[in-house]
Amino acid sequence: MQIRNAVAYCRFSSDNQRSESIDAQIRAIKEYCKNNKYMLTHIYKDEALSGTSDKRDQFQQMITDSKDGLFDAVIVHKLDRFARNRYDSAIYKKKLKDNGVVVLSVLENLDDTPEAVILESVLEGMNEYYSKNLSREVRKGLNENAIKCIHNGGIPPLGYDVTPDKHYCINEKEAAAVRLIFNMYSENYGYRLIINKLNELGYKTKLGRSFSVSSLHDIIINEKYRGVYVWNKRKSKKAGNHAYKDDEEIVKIEGGMPRIISDDLFFKCQKIKKTKIKPRRHSSHEYILTGKIFCGKCGHSYCGSSAYRNKNNNMVYNYCCMNRKNKKGCDNKAINADKLEYAVLEAIRDTFLNDDAIKLIANKMDHYLKETVSTVDKDAVSKLNRDLENIDTKQERLIDLYLDEKLSIESLNKKSALLDQEKTIIKNKLNELSNIVKLDFNIDEIIVFLNDMKGKLNDTDSQTKRTLIEAFIYRISINEDDVDIMLYLDNLIDKNCDNIGGGEENRIVSQFMYEYKIKRQYINFPLTNS
Repeated sequence: MQIRNAVAYCRFSSDNQRSESIDAQIRAIKEYCKNNKYMLTHIYKDEALSGTSDKRDQFQQMITDSKDGLFDAVIVHKLDRFARNRYDSAIYKKKLKDNGVVVLSVLENLDDTPEAVILESVLEGMNEYYSKNLSREVRKGLNENAIKCIHNGGIPPLGYDVTPDKHYCINEKEAAAVRLIFNMYSENYGYRLIINKLNELGYKTKLGRSFSVSSLHDIIINEKYRGVYVWNKRKSKKAGNHAYKDDEEIVKIEGGMPRIISDDLFFKCQKIKKTKIKPRRHSSHEYILTGKIFCGKCGHSYCGSSAYRNKNNNMVYNYCCMNRKNKKGCDNKAINADKLEYAVLEAIRDTFLNDDAIKLIANKMDHYLKETVSTVDKDAVSKLNRDLENIDTKQERLIDLYLDEKLSIESLNKKSALLDQEKTIIKNKLNELSNIVKLDFNIDEIIVFLNDMKGKLNDTDSQTKRTLIEAFIYRISINEDDVDIMLYLDNLIDKNCDNIGGGEENRIVSQFMYEYKIKRQYINFPLTNS
């Protein structure tokens, strides 16, 4: 067997993983290279702060280096190390593939055949599906805590400490800084002047750092300071991210917190803030076909184009040829995004998500999983669970020491916070391991999952739609009079068409693909716009 060159990509989160985590990834990748005749020539490593859209310098360098033809494969410990969402995964895998580079996973033993491409995408979707279910169960417990106004972990807001029974109490020294911030802001002082005053008086944030514009913004809008317990508000814990969840997802308990400022002062500040905020224009449409759609005339990619309002005052979104958009000579028309996306999803539903096809795919995946996908060492899970129990015991001992007046409240909070951090690290490791274990699905679970995805085709769940598109769509070609939708087939389903939905007039059988050639008269709406 010819020895090929490969590079490793490793990523770890500084807020939930230790340095040894990345060392373990590297050891596993080296062993994989040894067993599969790859020469490891370089290791790219990124430390991600948090969130799903982190900046990864080494990752971007790896993508750039792939153009030079120095390596044939990128090897990761697990596919979620490569990208945290399936949209980014699809885009970057496409870039690497164009450069002759494949992405391989140590724990998910998938090759680069058309069949494996489909199964990989579906497996990613299934892992996310079960991960969300697990998160949902965790949130139930946290939600119960929130209803009781119990501290749900993490660092408490400036001005508050946490008592041994996990309730909030006022830290008077910090509360003085909070009152100063609100009072100055209510008198129309700007953020910079407030920061200068805080620095002059020697105040620091909860982490002992200097105040920033972002930290002041978070304080000004925090209802906890007027005595309202608030939980599950932010969509992301990433610093500077001010996107919030829908009201029905947020827990708010009036009087659930010890009050630091008055309602009058709080709402006066909110009124001032509204006058200073300039509304930002942005598109709410997610162009889920990005990376899959191309011009049938010039061969260039189609991308999301500028939106406009129609005569009914509804927003209209389009895909447009990049060569036309950049005025480089292509005259192919733009195409309505909503209508095209609907047609593509219907092609997937028609081909792969009818009852017969779902059963066939489930059986194929079940066989593939049993034959190729690795599982986790159960001993590792047991050890991590024991570590969690030990931390719980340590925290109980700390409370006993506090009650016996052998430990101050400050020391208790500090030591307990460190133990909470350890627990978070362990729980994240358990989640990773449980995701690997969850690859051991049975046929019934796979069928339930695929039917669930089918049911979500009409929902606004863009992630599910993108999963299906990545799994089943090879390429979409926009021609002058029709649209070619090329679907992966391979041997997931028999090529004789007997068990596939859809009309024969819309379908051409090829070696690994089904081609849906959609004429405008086959659907009840025109696809193209001028």
